[in-house]
This record gives sequence, C-alpha cells and structure tokens, in this order.
Amino acid sequence: MWELYKKFFPSLRNSPAMSALYLVALVGGVSVAFLGPYYMGRIVDGIIASVTIAAPVTPVWIALGWWVAANALGSVLIALQFYGSWTFMNREYAKIYVASLQKLFGKNISLFNQKKGGEVSSVLYQSHEALWSQNAQLYNDLLPGALGFVVILSASLWFSWQLALTILIALPIQGAILWYTYRVADAQANQARKLWTRSFGMIGDVLQNVFAVKLFARESHEVQRIGSTLHHAMELQIRTNVYWAMAKMFDIDMFVRLLLAVVGVPLMLNGSVTLGTFFMFMGFVSFLTAPVRSFVTELQNLQKNIIDWNKFKQLAAAPETIASGGGTHEQNQVHGALAMRNVTFSYDNKPVLRNVTFTIQPGEHVALVGPSGAGKSTIAQLLARFYDPKSGVVTLDGVSLSDWNYDNFRSHLAMVWQENMLFHESLAYNVKYGNLRATSAAVNTAIDRASLTEFVAAQKKGLKTVVGERGVHLSGGEKQRVMIARAVLKNANIVILDEATSALDSITERAIQQSVSSLIEGKTAVIIAHRLSTIRAVDRIFVVNKGRIEAQGTHDELLKSCTLYRSMVALQSNGLLPDAAPNKIV
Repeated sequence: MWELYKKFFPSLRNSPAMSALYLVALVGGVSVAFLGPYYMGRIVDGIIASVTIAAPVTPVWIALGWWVAANALGSVLIALQFYGSWTFMNREYAKIYVASLQKLFGKNISLFNQKKGGEVSSVLYQSHEALWSQNAQLYNDLLPGALGFVVILSASLWFSWQLALTILIALPIQGAILWYTYRVADAQANQARKLWTRSFGMIGDVLQNVFAVKLFARESHEVQRIGSTLHHAMELQIRTNVYWAMAKMFDIDMFVRLLLAVVGVPLMLNGSVTLGTFFMFMGFVSFLTAPVRSFVTELQNLQKNIIDWNKFKQLAAAPETIASGGGTHEQNQVHGALAMRNVTFSYDNKPVLRNVTFTIQPGEHVALVGPSGAGKSTIAQLLARFYDPKSGVVTLDGVSLSDWNYDNFRSHLAMVWQENMLFHESLAYNVKYGNLRATSAAVNTAIDRASLTEFVAAQKKGLKTVVGERGVHLSGGEKQRVMIARAVLKNANIVILDEATSALDSITERAIQQSVSSLIEGKTAVIIAHRLSTIRAVDRIFVVNKGRIEAQGTHDELLKSCTLYRSMVALQSNGLLPDAAPNKIV
C-alpha cells in the first residue's frame, strides 16, 4: 500500500504552486467545514431564545449569514483543492507512466513472447489507473477527512466531551467490520482480477488474428470462450461485492446519530447542553465519520488497486539483462566480424542449440538453411542479441555482445524478419523507423531501392498513407518491401535477413533481388532462406539441423559433401527427394 502512495510524493515538490494551492485550500476547507454546524447551532439557540424569552432576532440573521458564507466559501475551497491535486497528480502521472513504459521496453524479449500483447497492455493500463485512483482518494478524501476529524474532534471536545466521546465509540466497531470484510473478500477479489486480465489478453489476441477467426468461422467459438472467462470473473466479483454490500449495511452515520440522541436528550433535559449544541454535533457527525466512510470505499478500492499494481510489479520484475545489461563497449564503426563459440540455448528448458561454433568474417555473406525448427531463427536472434546464450559466447569484432553498450550495438544492425513489424502509422513513419533523422531524399532513395516507388505513387496520400495495424492494408510483398526500405535507410554494417523475400511472388522477388544485393553489398550479412535459389551466390552456407551446424561450405561444395543439403536442393528443384519413386508422393 505504501508503494502506491510514495509514487506521487515527488509531485508535491515538482509542482510547488499547485501543491501550495492544494494545501491552503485543504486547511481552509477543513476550517470552514467546522463553521457550518457551529453557526447552525447558534441559529437554533437564537430562534429558541427569541421565542421563549423574546430575545432579539438580529443574532439569528447574523448567524444565518455566516452559515451561508461558510458553506459558499467551503464549496470554493473544495473546488480549488481538487483543481490543485488533479493538476500536480496529472503531471506526475504522465512521468510515472512513461517511466513504466520505458521499464517494460527494457525487458528481455522473452517476456513479450510469454505474454499476449493485449494482456501486457491491459496490465499497464489497469495498474496505473489503480495508482491514480488510490492517490486521488488519498489527496481528496482521506487527507481532508483525517484533518477534518482532528480539527472538529478537538472543537467538539470543547463544547461537550460527553457527545464527542459518544461519536468516537462507534468508530472502532465500523473499523472491525471493514477489516474482517477485507480479509474474507481478498482471495476471491484477487482471482477475479486475474480472470479479468486474462480475458482482456484473449480479446487482444483475437482482434490481432481476426482474419483467422473469420476464415474458420470461429466468431461464436471466440465469443463463447471469452464470455466464459468473463462470466467466471464476474461471478467471483459478485461474491466479493456481496461481502462489501453487507459491510455497508452498517450505516455509521445513522448509528452515531442514534447514540447522540440516546446520550444527548438527557444532557439537554438537565441543561448540560443546549438544543443548538446538540444540532451542532449532529452536523459534526458527517465530518467525524468521514475518515471511516472514506476507509470503506478506500479499503474496497485498495484491495483491487493493490492486485492491479502487483501485476505490473510482476512484469517489472522480469529479467532485463539485455537492454539494461550495463555493457559499456562502443565503436563508431564496426568491421562486422560475428562469431559464436560453444553456444548452447534453450526455450523454457527445451534445447534448441547445442554447442554451436562458427565465425563470420567482416563483409562475408552467410546463409543459414535447414529444416523448420532446426534453430536458424534462434541463431539470428542470438546474433541480434534478443537473447543471451545459456552457455558460450556471441561476439562482434571479438567483443562479447553482453559487453557492448545496448544502443551502440543496435545502431550497427539492420534486420528484415519473415514476420512483418509494421505500425498502424503512415508509410513514411514505418520507413523512417530505420533512421528517424533521415531526409526526404534519403527516404525516397530507400523506397526506390526496395521497389516501392510505383506503389507509393499509386496511393492517393502517397507516403502519408496509413498501412493499418501490422500493415493490414498492404499485401504480403508490400509489407516486406517496406521493411526492406527501412533496413536500407538504416545503412547498418550488419544485416540479418530472415526470409526477406518469402512473401513475394517470383516476378517481384526477382525485381528486388538487386535491391537486396545492394543492401548487403560491402556488409556482413546473415541470410535465412528456405528458397535455396536465393542464396546460391553467398560466400558460405551453414546447414543447420537439430540445433547444430551440420555442414558448411559453398553451394557446390555442399552438394558433394552434405546429404541433407543435397536432399533439400533436389526437393526444391524436382519436387521429389532423390530416392523417391516418380509415381510416389513423398
């Protein structure tokens, strides 16, 4: 709980003017709140005196005027209090949100592979809404209530200690009821919040794969699947709400007023207090019980908010050994020598690479080929340092990637993956993502080299055309050409291509092969390809199989020495494995 509150404490220092306005309005509002019931008591006593002993009514009108003025001033001060708190909290909220986003971006890629995008987004949003909600209640309910309690209790003890203690008797009873409710409802509330988050993750996942849903006519299936999770979450939440509803059946204000009547009537009859004082205490009730009433709402919200914030803490506690690894080595230019030495790697304890060792010389073009699941993409991801090996070392220019400054290392690397990585932004934004400072001329050159010029010219909005989420408005070939243009624009010394032309038809592929060749000319290039015709001209080919480098050499050398490579070439050339009968489907 303390962690939720301390996040916003710097906002008081960072916004001194708004903090001062808030504090002045807070203290002034609490002081004025005392005057309302006080003058109401004077009005009642004045009316009684004017009726019973023909006292002048002028004091009554004066007290009425002060009562109106106190209430009006109180309304103004409350408005200023909210304005001040909301202003400095909004400023701090933006800083906290950005800092949390930066922390998430620093996490290892494995976190985002394990969590659905919708789930991560939901946790980020809900946790920071919980943070805001908890602190808004602190500054605008709990602090005013607690300060008002101290001020008005002190004043009420002066007027009648008997009535003041009567009010205090009820407060521990309400506190005990609330604490019991919190403990009983906590487990179900926790489970309900987990299910809500899971359902939001499912919704995000389905929306990102809506074409598959439509293709297989799974709309009803997805609605039922998500609806079932939501229904379960709702049932748990309803049970939690029942406990809190029962707790709120104990009306603290009504109970306190009943006790005041029981104690106050005898005191009025024996002349210890006046009727006006009794009415004043009735007015004090709502202020003296305000902390308890706020605590009712606070405790219920606190239960939910702590759960939501803890989910973000779990994300924030995930490893960040790569982006925040602390490496300090930097180079303005790199030669481009890549190497793996005795590298072993596994996903969730499932071995993927076993004792892989190789060296790629500066400017050398190397292709990785092999069956699906052999480990080709994993090698590429380790070379790009999306992961660190479980054992062994990956180096660039002889320096372990873990010793490189993260940003500096990334500046020397350009990648085009088989899976598109496009934003729901304009073509210009997606291409310039490779170099945010690129000139319009450089962007146009990159587009031309990626064979996108005619496509851009055909768009009504040209480079301002929005590509849609994950490039939904583009064809498969257009998506990859945008990513190739992005890599061209970055102009890095190391290029990794993972099936860079896999989504292109043969004619388009042939048209951009020259652009790809131009992209990697004079650079170290690692090319993953299933279409072997695209990599015959590389310097070396690594045949990857079952997590190992089974063979390496040129195309001609491997045809002679590697059975697996020879089988792959035969299959793609003839559609049949070498030992397959002509009339037999393999």
